[in-house]
Amino acid sequence: MELTFKELQPYRLWYQYLQTVLNDPILSKKVSQSYYKEWHLNQVKTKTFNEWIKTHERLFMNEEVQKIRLLGNKRTPNTVAVEIPINFNVQRIQNEIGKTVKGLVAKQQASSRYKLHIKRPLQSAPLDWFHWAYQYHCQRDSEGKPKHKLEEIWHLVNDKQNKRQVKVKKRSNARALQRNLPAGDDIKANRQRAVLISRNVNKAKKILNNVCKGMFPGDYSDH
Repeated sequence: MELTFKELQPYRLWYQYLQTVLNDPILSKKVSQSYYKEWHLNQVKTKTFNEWIKTHERLFMNEEVQKIRLLGNKRTPNTVAVEIPINFNVQRIQNEIGKTVKGLVAKQQASSRYKLHIKRPLQSAPLDWFHWAYQYHCQRDSEGKPKHKLEEIWHLVNDKQNKRQVKVKKRSNARALQRNLPAGDDIKANRQRAVLISRNVNKAKKILNNVCKGMFPGDYSDH
């Protein structure tokens, strides 16, 4: 069974942060090659997420759930054959089957190796903001100087978010982020924007370093 669009979004973010790491001459040296072996990092470096996920979706899916079923003369490997008296009703079977197979089956269904490192529900919009802010912050002109001031990056990221929301026709996340953002275009507002972008860049740096170790997003708090 394929993952839904919503279920794939955290892995899209993880992929994009990892892609940024792989294309950075310094951070790429920190990437755990053993952890990401099944991701085929050469592909991650160049392919879009939509291209890559077609052949790697299985990495994020739980192992196939086996169902109790009637067996013929053949027994499937790694299963337990259970005899159930035909005079047992369904209620009695439900009550006793757990005791009967206890110790013979796994206590918990094995799941995907690649789990998100989060303590609360993941919000994709802020993670996009951090990533975009970092990318704009890294851009340099022909002389190697920063291409954008911090307050300019705020506008670039804000415009990108607005275009994204128009494209997917879903503006709820954008509004939630913009409520507390500085209004106006005076010195104070620009200073607030610069501070916000600086924090976002720092958070992105922490996430990128977490990703190198196989953790996403991991701890990226300001402390």
